[in-house]
Amino acid sequence: MRALIEAHNEGRIELGVIALSPSEKQGGLHYAETFSIFEKRRAELNIGHLPLVLPKLYLDIGFLDCALVAHDEGDLERQLHGLLHPEVEFSYDLFCENLGLDPRAPGWFGRHRWRNAKCDVLAIWSHINEKRDVFVTTDATFLNAHSLLANSFGAGRICCPKVAAMNALTDQC
Repeated sequence: MRALIEAHNEGRIELGVIALSPSEKQGGLHYAETFSIFEKRRAELNIGHLPLVLPKLYLDIGFLDCALVAHDEGDLERQLHGLLHPEVEFSYDLFCENLGLDPRAPGWFGRHRWRNAKCDVLAIWSHINEKRDVFVTTDATFLNAHSLLANSFGAGRICCPKVAAMNALTDQC
């Protein structure tokens, strides 16, 4: 990632951080409760200067001050969900119902799988919505679906940090 940040700082590429990232597990089983916690972490990692890529707003997943209130007329979100996580129900309530969980219970116990799937979908949705060129990830969910995401959904290139850095160094991004 250092090579990518350096290329960004030199103006050769433009990196962005999806503002949904703080809503995913932050090590262990906890989630960042506020966006300011994530901003503090970005500063610690020296990436606080990178622009934010805003996701679609989902309460209890995203942050009100860093999300888009969006209506997905083309059903892009549902299509992305079907590609990336067909084994997980699109609807949170249906997911809970099928597992015998109370969807209104506090916390995310037993429901992490749904939340992780939703975060994945919203991450790539954000990338596509902002018409970004390269989605950098180590997540096999995206890497395995890169051809379909690029060709069917306009996601551009999807690659791991090492490949993205090599491409940035040779001006192929």
